[in-house]
Amino acid sequence: MFIKHSLSKDTIILDALRGCAALLVLLSHADAYYLIRYDPLLPYKGHLGEIGVYVFFILSGFLIWTSAERVLPKDGGLTTYLVHRAARIMPLYYVSLAFAVVAFPALSSFATDITPYTVARHIVFSQSLDPSVSRAINPILWTLTHEAVFYCLVPFLFLGRRFFPAVVGLMLLGTWWGWTHAGMFSPFLRLCFLFAIGMTLAQYKVAPTRAAALVTVATAATLGAFGFSHMIVNVAWAVGLFCAASALRDAASSWPLRGLAFVGVVSYSLYIWHYMLIEIVGPLLLPYRPYDHPVLTGIGFMALCLGLSWVSYRCIEKPGQAWLREAMTARRRMTAAPSRAL
Repeated sequence: MFIKHSLSKDTIILDALRGCAALLVLLSHADAYYLIRYDPLLPYKGHLGEIGVYVFFILSGFLIWTSAERVLPKDGGLTTYLVHRAARIMPLYYVSLAFAVVAFPALSSFATDITPYTVARHIVFSQSLDPSVSRAINPILWTLTHEAVFYCLVPFLFLGRRFFPAVVGLMLLGTWWGWTHAGMFSPFLRLCFLFAIGMTLAQYKVAPTRAAALVTVATAATLGAFGFSHMIVNVAWAVGLFCAASALRDAASSWPLRGLAFVGVVSYSLYIWHYMLIEIVGPLLLPYRPYDHPVLTGIGFMALCLGLSWVSYRCIEKPGQAWLREAMTARRRMTAAPSRAL
């Protein structure tokens, strides 16, 4: 079912998983205004979005734990870790948040709720911890609260890495607590077991085989056929998708995986912008009856989303990461200099 192999070496597979997850989320939303519509999938569109988000959380568990293993044991490792995590999400996030607050309400009819309180909650990444705020500005930003909480939690969890089963047990206990008790962090706790799945693969440096892919996909299909809850079924499909992609390591050079890997490279930008694009472009196209040309409309809107995401990646996300890393590293050097002089 599993072999000794670190998936961190398979960057194309990881990027392809990101790309697949981002496309699932896009497809779950873009049926609005007939932008990307495939009628047989309509009954399952909510499932597609959830599966994509769950894959993102599993991937984050794997990638962030791998990053922690690489940098935290070193001198100044905690600072390096925090700089890397901040640079990964903050520049594009704050640019998109500014756009969502200033321009989005004027360019769309989406019912935003922009107040000092909702904006402040988004600035500090705590929007998902208050259900009344989580979807107030850009509905998809709720997931980044969970990412930010996980980023902050990892250095503490890493202290117990020698007792990793206990760390996983603690996260599973947190999941149980989140579902059985109300509290500010309950939304995160309910889903933290997904991060634990990725962390486990990173900690033990194992990768699923084709047998694991077949078993997990069959399990997901069986759970769905027997009417289990949508969350259980979607988690099973997310794990199955992760295992299936991991089992394709030998086909990493194939053009479908390379195409998905390209989407994965720009997936953060695609994820951040796609909902606002839907709400801006969709109403403009409705008078032109996009439902009369579903294939052309779907291809055109997909191309628009990917094109703008690539521009965002090249002009905002990547330069922003480099700038913030350099700025935070320079500040760290300046702060350390007086100490050395003393």
